[in-house]
Amino acid sequence: MVFFNVNSGNITGKNREYYIKNSEGKIFNNLYSYYYLKDSSDEKVLEAFELTKGKIMIDSGAFTAWSKNIEIDEDKYIKFINKWDKYVYLFGQIDVIPTKKAHSKQIEKCCEETWKNYLYMYERINSPKKLLYTFHYGEPIKFLKQALSWKDKNGSQMEYIALGGLVGKTTEQREKFLNTCFKIIKDSPNPNIKVHGFGVSTLELWLKYPFASCDSFSASQSANYGYACTETGTYKVEDYEKLFSNKEQNEADVNERIDMKTKLQISNIEYYHNMANEISQYFE
Repeated sequence: MVFFNVNSGNITGKNREYYIKNSEGKIFNNLYSYYYLKDSSDEKVLEAFELTKGKIMIDSGAFTAWSKNIEIDEDKYIKFINKWDKYVYLFGQIDVIPTKKAHSKQIEKCCEETWKNYLYMYERINSPKKLLYTFHYGEPIKFLKQALSWKDKNGSQMEYIALGGLVGKTTEQREKFLNTCFKIIKDSPNPNIKVHGFGVSTLELWLKYPFASCDSFSASQSANYGYACTETGTYKVEDYEKLFSNKEQNEADVNERIDMKTKLQISNIEYYHNMANEISQYFE
């Protein structure tokens, strides 16, 4: 299984300098959000990609844009995809997100728009097989079945699909949703389709369901709050007080804190990366 660490945008300044120094020789996969890269120069996009020695995935950033009441321009996103195609392993589609208070007809309309967006993008990008249709928690099952039965004009089935909307859901809700989805996939005309899990980062779910790939912000987020991810749990680091001291410090102290924080971030990413590799062996 492939694990993608979520990097919202580019890492800059001292953080970049210490990240490069501390990650030397390590091969990680990263997910970047188009929302944070869309206004960047080519030089800045390349700077972001250069930090990744493994696979790169691009998410449309539709949820972030939706939360800020901003609309992602589909044609501009397609242009971005085609421009950077050779660097990227997977691209997320632009999905249409209903409001939290949406009723069933509004949710269904959003699902229809999401499907239309997928078809529109599929016909216009250089590598359509890299494009992920996303089926979300709470959506009518008929849209998942529709995607699994679909074939393009050449008679080719979808090779990869994404399951999303799981962040913030309880374990029971997640498992009920995933049980349903993977059963439908197994019984569908496309049972061997690869599945990506947006925001899925627990060992229990990785062991229970045959994901081809998953992504999560957990590794970097935990480091941001001074927590180390380990096989026995997530713990506050011994140097937590030093790492988050509010005392005025000189440049050497600031650099030391950045060094410590990037080492923690890389250690956390490595934990998830290694766990994903072990999961791959488990399913072989």
